[in-house]
Amino acid sequence: MRMTMDTALDYLVGQLSKQTPPEFFAEILDDLLWLIDDPEMELQRIARGWLIADDMKKVQVALSIRGMALLESDAERHAIFEKIIGRWPDLEPICRTSLQL
Repeated sequence: MRMTMDTALDYLVGQLSKQTPPEFFAEILDDLLWLIDDPEMELQRIARGWLIADDMKKVQVALSIRGMALLESDAERHAIFEKIIGRWPDLEPICRTSLQL
């Protein structure tokens, strides 16, 4: 059986303890970006998809990633962040912080 990066990362984020801050897993993904050969930018594609996921923990992890640009423009960033805030108002502070980076 071949495990894809999507499957592996989905599994890992699903296994995070409730006490584990999403920022911790985001830091691991930032480090992983430098450690793996990822010419197709799979990790970036996955994290970008997490920004629009139905799973709040995935969204939190994606918002906490600092080592890669997940969105291409300010307009795209604002549109996605407004959707996130509309769905999960508690994530507004992290969205606002991400906008300032």
